[in-house]
Formats: sequence, structure tokens, C-alpha cells
Amino acid sequence: MGKILPIPTPNDVHEVVQGSLTSIGIKSYGTLTFPRNKSHQADFIRVPDNINVNYVKEFLYRYCSHECPSLVISITGDAKDFEMKPKIIRQFRRDLLKVAQTTGTWIITGGMDTGIMKLVGEIVQINPDPSRSIPLIGIATWGYVFGHEQLDAQGIHAYYSKFLSNKKGEASLEPNHTNFIFVDDGSERRHGGEIVFRDIASVPVVHIVVEGGPNTIRTVKEAVVENNIPAVFLDGTGRCCDLLAKALHLYKEHYQHDELANETLIKTNLNAVYAIDGPSDPSTPTNKRNDSFELVYECLHKRRNFLNIINLYSRDSIELDFDLIILKVLLNATSGSDTSKQNMQRKLEKQLYLVLEWNREDIAKDFVKNDADWNINLRKLFLLALRHNRAAFVELFLDHDSSLMNIFNDPSELRELYMDTDEMKEVNEIEKCT
Repeated sequence: MGKILPIPTPNDVHEVVQGSLTSIGIKSYGTLTFPRNKSHQADFIRVPDNINVNYVKEFLYRYCSHECPSLVISITGDAKDFEMKPKIIRQFRRDLLKVAQTTGTWIITGGMDTGIMKLVGEIVQINPDPSRSIPLIGIATWGYVFGHEQLDAQGIHAYYSKFLSNKKGEASLEPNHTNFIFVDDGSERRHGGEIVFRDIASVPVVHIVVEGGPNTIRTVKEAVVENNIPAVFLDGTGRCCDLLAKALHLYKEHYQHDELANETLIKTNLNAVYAIDGPSDPSTPTNKRNDSFELVYECLHKRRNFLNIINLYSRDSIELDFDLIILKVLLNATSGSDTSKQNMQRKLEKQLYLVLEWNREDIAKDFVKNDADWNINLRKLFLLALRHNRAAFVELFLDHDSSLMNIFNDPSELRELYMDTDEMKEVNEIEKCT
């Protein structure tokens, strides 16, 4: 069995950091080096489960040198090894890498060296530009990490050898993650305490679900119902994804034919699907199976527009534009039931910010069909397009509001554009994300 070897670091290096981190409740911190990836170090912190998540965000921005992301992709699914066709695995990793490189994305997983988490961690092996590292953040329950006792010290630099454990309820860390956040809720050999921390950035978040079991259903419910975060299910990967895909199709069928469909009848039919595709572990108590079913129904009943299905095994799947799919999911998620003029304008402005951030002028033209849709203040968007050197958007905005040219006659506006220094960017990033 491997072991963790602490290497003392100079007190003066960590003194300031230690004081500031412990003052906000962070229990321990340090860096990890993995034998299989010695050139890579991952920062870690251990936090109580009741810590203010804003402190966690500030740690990532200030101490881990991560810029505020344009998007957070939270990937959840089976924590155990699962089978996917090699062709599908390659496609998934390639598309995920494309999204991450295009949009300045953080990817969040459970951080373990098994299942979908291991698969996502291996994305670094196909990154054509290692100088542009992708923030890959593992968030896990402290007691679920095999060997966590030896990490229980502040200010250490540790080697984390590959641990092999046959004990249920614990797993080793995946060596390609850039950061780990360990949530200490006092439990041992149990995961799930980290779920509340998965949505830590004040930027668009998308949950991608691959396979998964009861804990995945709980994660989806907390994201979709409680936090209005859209979820994308990779149909065909099994278990939770296949269940949700079938249940969503059945639910929509009922309401398509009868808007006042009887809830009892719908639940009866959904239960039939759940009995076949739901959690199959015979050791799962009946009350927990019933709880999982109610979570599925709540997602369908309250937020079905936030549930999106992608079939990776369809004939056209290889041609899927994954980044475009995620963008459209986010755009749909900004749509609400409030159709007042003020809300519609606010929604359109938010959508244009997203499309501008992703540099998809074609989508801007596609979902804004006529001049009436452009009845919003484009000034901030125009300035943002100038700062990001989005020439196509500059031209597009000028086509719809020629008065934007007056900005070039305003010395204060020009001065602000030219004073866009690195220092100001850092301040703006922190303000934007907190």
C-alpha cells in the first residue's frame, strides 16, 4: 500500500495564508503531488459542511490563480467503473475539451479515481495546449477519501500514492484534478455531503449526467429544482440517464394529450418505468427507492424544461455540436414564465451576454429574429464586445443601434477602455464572481 509523505514547508511561506484561511473556517489545506503525475500539483482545502461557500469561491480565485469562469460544468454519475464504447468515450472527452477551451470553463466532479470522474480526469491527456490548463475541481466528502487521515495537517506538501481499497464507501483521488475541496461533515465512508458545494460560482452552471444511481438522482433534484440549474442527460449510458430519458418522454406524452392529466395516473405509469430502470440494488430499502422515485417525479413536475436528453448512441451523435447544445440549454434555462415586457428584455440581455461570451454571433442572429427583439440597451454589451475584440458582435450591435458610435466621442468611455489593465481585470473578476 502506498503512503503519504509530508514534506515541511517554510513557515513564512504559509503564515499569511494559514491565518486568513483558518479565520474563515478552513480546517486544513496544502498541495498534493501524485506519483503518476509528478509535474502536477493540486491544491486542496478541507472545510466544514456549514462554511459560507463564498469563502470557498474566494479561495479558488485568490489562492489558486483561477480566473472567474464563463461556465461551470458539473459532471455527475456513477462513482464505480462502467462500460461505454471506446468511440463514445473519445467523442465525449473531445467535445468536453472543446467546450472547456472555448468558454473558459471550470469542470467539477467528485474527484475520485473511478467511474465518470476518472474518465473526465483523463481529459488532460488529450489537451493540445498544456500551457492552458483546464481547472478541474474535485469536490468530495472528507470521510470518503481513502487515506484522508494522513492529509489532516495544515501547510503540508504531500505525495499521494495510489491507494487500493476494497472497503465500501471510500475511494482514492484522481491524479489529474487541479484542485480538491474536501467537505468534512463528520461522516466516514459515505459520499454525498459535498453536493451542496457543487454550485459555487455565480456564473452559468450546467450539470452533465452520465449513468448514475440514487445519489445522482438526489444531485439532479438539488440542482434542477432547488437551484434552477439545467441538466443534460447522456441517454444510452444506463441507469439514471436512461430512467430520466424514458420518464421525461412519458411525462411529456401525458401532458401533450391532456394538460389536466391525472397525477395519480401519471405516477402509476412512471412507477412502471421506474420499476424497470430505477436503482436495482436489492439491498436498497423500499423507503429509499420510494424517495428516489419522488425526487424523479418532482424534477419532471416542477422543472421538466430544465431536463435535456442527448442520445450519444444515435446515428447522428458523432455530428453533435456539443458546445452548441450546452449553449442552447443555458439559453433555454434563462427563459421563464414571466412574459412581461421588462422581463423579456432582461432575459434577452442575459442571453446576449451568454452568446457574446461564447463568441457565437450566428446564434445571436438566429434567436433574435426581428428588430423589435433588439429593443434593449446595447451599450454595455457593445463595450464588452470591444474589450473582448469580438469584431462580429461590434458590427452586429452597430447595425441595430448606430448611436453606439457616440461612445467614441466620449473621452471618459475611451479612457476606461484603454485602462483595462491586468490589475483592473483581477478586481473585476473577483467582483463578478462573488
